[in-house]
Amino acid sequence: MSDEIDFPKLDKLNLQKELVKKLTEASNLIKSTSAPFRVISHYDADGLTAGAIICAVLLRLGKQFHTSLCHNLEPESEIYNELAAAQSDVKIFSDLGSGQLEVIEGLAGWSIILDHHKPPRDSSANNLIHINAHNFGLNGSYEISAATLAFLLAITINSQNWDLISLALAGAIGDKQHKNGFKGVNQSLVTAALATGLLEEETTIKLSGKTILDAITRSTDPYIVGLSNNRSAVNELLKSLHIDPEARVEDLDDEQIQRLASYLVLKLLEQGIPPEDAEELITTKLYTKKSKIELEELSHQINACGRMDKMGIGVAVGLGDGWAIEYAKKLRNEYKSKIREGLKRLEETGLKELKNVQYFYESKPELAGTFAGIGMMYFFNQSKPVIALTKTDKNIKVSGRGTKRMVSRGLDLASVLSTSATELSGTGGGHNIAAGATIPLDTDKKFLERVDELVGEQLNSNKSD
Repeated sequence: MSDEIDFPKLDKLNLQKELVKKLTEASNLIKSTSAPFRVISHYDADGLTAGAIICAVLLRLGKQFHTSLCHNLEPESEIYNELAAAQSDVKIFSDLGSGQLEVIEGLAGWSIILDHHKPPRDSSANNLIHINAHNFGLNGSYEISAATLAFLLAITINSQNWDLISLALAGAIGDKQHKNGFKGVNQSLVTAALATGLLEEETTIKLSGKTILDAITRSTDPYIVGLSNNRSAVNELLKSLHIDPEARVEDLDDEQIQRLASYLVLKLLEQGIPPEDAEELITTKLYTKKSKIELEELSHQINACGRMDKMGIGVAVGLGDGWAIEYAKKLRNEYKSKIREGLKRLEETGLKELKNVQYFYESKPELAGTFAGIGMMYFFNQSKPVIALTKTDKNIKVSGRGTKRMVSRGLDLASVLSTSATELSGTGGGHNIAAGATIPLDTDKKFLERVDELVGEQLNSNKSD
């Protein structure tokens, strides 16, 4: 990075003083210790980009480190046993940890947690620096992700780490924090990155592919009922709109984009999508200035690595490895194909419904949350949150998704899933709009009944919507 660029300091980002104090404490520990580091991060796009940011910083500092990527941190799991055996390592947890405070507090040596999921409590342990967005007045669902939190630590350590901004925002995008525009810390970082020339933006249609025919047919975000995964229907539509199906998306003129966008927005509105979400079909895309990498596509590629059980590849992409980047593009295509097939199946079969929630079973846990999120956004019943369940040999994995409108009415899925799972000797947590849980086998019926009851209490307590 060039020393001539005047990168904004933390005090210019309007952060709470206590957060800056904690970041500085973590920074001083990382820079001063000679002990090896252990980096533990979540497997989704936000977790992998957060992990990549931390790895990049440690590499630049010349520190020794070992990275582990996981779905969760459960007692007696392989990763837990490894951490419990480590005596001198400094452990850095990103995109997880706040829900496992008792486990981490019992580990030897220093630990740092960088998390944005709603914590059950704060920690006063002498060997733990607990940095959770919610403890500093920030909404971890919308204003800051684990990757942007890791980025704040990175620039606290050295302002030249601003070149990692693309990873920070790719992580936030992975957690859908760019929907309806970035907010809070995320927006402050975007503004600064644009002003300093690290990023550039372009307003265009939210579709990507070799041709406009491919782009719509393969689109999952947005998922357009009757068009996504239906090549013949898309071909007929484009011909009726006098648009060459084989034209490249970037070659469409303004009039063609407007004609196509108007039709697709109407389709989304017919699916019950809120107008503000449907209108995001015309969106602002962010690109890295030098390499012209589009951040949402980068997020999708890294997310695919995690979901396809190639988590290490995702971190390698974040670190700029050329082979990993090409491999991630292939994984992205494979993963997107699986998503289209699964969504098409749910579109055709529908979901099961209780009084206050809807639910479905999915055989692959790495896909369940994605199906729930995209389906909830584009074609599931918009009045009820969705619960996706996957039965494994050892337990049942749960993913829950809601909408901003439900949250405004009082929905807090993190609380619902945590309470319902804990009552059945399981665990749960997350965000008010998106959360997860793990419950014992054969408890799914009781779990769903309890979730339905708690969601009903939350949504019925505020019927102003």
